[in-house]
Amino acid sequence: MIKFGSIGTNFIVDEFVQTIKTIKEIDYAVCYSRKEETANEFLKKNNLTTVQIITNLNDFVGKVDFVYVASPNGLHFEQSKFLLENKINVIVEKPLTFTVAQALELKKLANENNVFLFEAFKTKFVPNFFQIKKILESEIPNKVHFSMNQYSSRMNDTQKGIFNSVFDAELGKGSTYDMLIYPVELAIALFGKVKKIDYIYNQRLANGVAISNIVVLIHESGLVTTIDCSKNSHDIAPSQIFFDKKTLVFDRLTRIENLTLHNYILRMGPIKFPDSEINSHMYYEFVEFLKIFNEKNVIEMNRILDEAIDAIQILETVENQK
Repeated sequence: MIKFGSIGTNFIVDEFVQTIKTIKEIDYAVCYSRKEETANEFLKKNNLTTVQIITNLNDFVGKVDFVYVASPNGLHFEQSKFLLENKINVIVEKPLTFTVAQALELKKLANENNVFLFEAFKTKFVPNFFQIKKILESEIPNKVHFSMNQYSSRMNDTQKGIFNSVFDAELGKGSTYDMLIYPVELAIALFGKVKKIDYIYNQRLANGVAISNIVVLIHESGLVTTIDCSKNSHDIAPSQIFFDKKTLVFDRLTRIENLTLHNYILRMGPIKFPDSEINSHMYYEFVEFLKIFNEKNVIEMNRILDEAIDAIQILETVENQK
């Protein structure tokens, strides 16, 4: 059994708990929270009576093989750094870090200490991601539009001048790191490295944190990916990958749902690909990470990390565009 700990008690850790219940290799052993009562409430809600509560990161040492880091974005770097320095394997929620320099430091620590570091980015591991990759083996896209707009439950607070959690300038950094990471990293994973950011627009809140982004990426292949994302609006139209005679569309960019290939030129009926059979989309990434860990496949770990670092490079550039 692989002993896991977790940092955080938010909704994403709820999904983590439900996911690992279906993976026999994982034993959830330790829950970290700054406040013991918060951890107690979380574990009670999820009917986890045997999980140890800790309020000091040092208490992870010697008790777990892996830690799933799901704290606010601004804490990812320091917490992951501590764990890697203590030879604990880490799965850290997206984004890996705020800066390329931080991400490279974590990658270096993982390799030096012979432990594994993964960014939890579920979109690259769901079945329909690989279906798109298969289509791209025979179809050459001529342009791409990714849409990632999701109205935030915290918008009422921001309108009152309250900037908590993801809208905090130090802990969250708004839509750039909470939302833009998804289409940017997906574009890199599907279409390769970006050679140029052709256009950047950021709409910002009163505290300077982005609430909406529009970005145009030019890949090394010459392909153009246009991205719009926000936390103050909601998607109706799908994301689209355009080919010569066909158009591939999908909803829910984080999960790639309702994937459909249309052929309007030849007037053929659409081909609809099935959605994931497993409700927890986190399941696929955790199974893959454990496979890489068990096989000690450091090359694949570094390849996945490099995609995350390339995405952070773009986010950092976008964030610095005032």
